[in-house]
Amino acid sequence: MLELNLNLFLYQLAIFVVFAVCVAVIYKILLAPVLRERRERIEGDMARAAAARDEAAALKSRYEKKMADVGEEASAILKRVNEEAARHREELLTQTRRQADALLQKAEELIAIGEGQAVARIRAEMADMAVDIAGRVLEETRTSRRERELAKKFLAELEGRKSLERRAGS
Repeated sequence: MLELNLNLFLYQLAIFVVFAVCVAVIYKILLAPVLRERRERIEGDMARAAAARDEAAALKSRYEKKMADVGEEASAILKRVNEEAARHREELLTQTRRQADALLQKAEELIAIGEGQAVARIRAEMADMAVDIAGRVLEETRTSRRERELAKKFLAELEGRKSLERRAGS
């Protein structure tokens, strides 16, 4: 059955020990520095990534603050522009009202002048017509007796006026 050969066993054990020692030496000499360097590089990359992430967060914070400041500044500018536009509109409305009032006053004055001129013309025409009519009536009703009555009446009116003037003068 199974026979154990001690020499074979010791030979295999020796090969295994030599193999283990060789692997340990190779690991210690060749692989350990490579693995350590790789670990350090990875840790450095992780530290740089964390620093970059922190810097990006700081930049984002500054960007958001600047955007908020720009938004506030834009709001202030819009408010100032709207206030100036409202003030300008009020000035224009006031100026327009003053001009409209002046035009209305001038138009009323022109209407009053025209009305006065029209009334004066109408009165002049009416006086001319009255004189014309009176002249026609007088021509038709003119008699020497009527002329004497009118002359006496006219003289009486003149004497009445002179007596009133004398009384007012004294």
